[in-house]
Amino acid sequence: MNCEGMYQTFYKKLYNTIFAMVRDHYLTEDIVQDTFIKAFVKFDTISATEKAGAWLTVIAKRTAIDAIRKESRRVHVSIEDIDQYFSEISEKYVLEDEVQCDLLKERVEHEIKLLSVDQRAIIHHKVNNGLKEKEIADKLDIRSGTVKIKLYRARKQLKEKIYGQTYSA
Repeated sequence: MNCEGMYQTFYKKLYNTIFAMVRDHYLTEDIVQDTFIKAFVKFDTISATEKAGAWLTVIAKRTAIDAIRKESRRVHVSIEDIDQYFSEISEKYVLEDEVQCDLLKERVEHEIKLLSVDQRAIIHHKVNNGLKEKEIADKLDIRSGTVKIKLYRARKQLKEKIYGQTYSA
């Protein structure tokens, strides 16, 4: 896929994603344009073109967060509008937090997919079904100690991948 093809393919998706975040057509267009400029500069580094959409979406969301931060610092308010200003700023910070949470959730989900099948099954039963180690062991027909070890290792691996630190607790 070339740069023009990428633009044609993903413009509308990126526009809709960013507009849902910022709710401003002009700002959305600026952010999407900045996204493609950043992407085209690094276009030669993308090795798997089937992942281009996800790659562009991450660039766009991070560019939107930067734009939201920049806009919140640039605003000047008269005394009469102070209440409305604080309300808008509060909404932007909530939006920024939501976006950061969404990005972290996507990262965690991605890293979970990279775990072994056993670890994914144990994480699924623990997190999604709220099962205890003994219940997971019964369900998967393995020993409770094995569940505890695999759960510990899976959590440790996720922390290392997501936060880039080694944990030994």
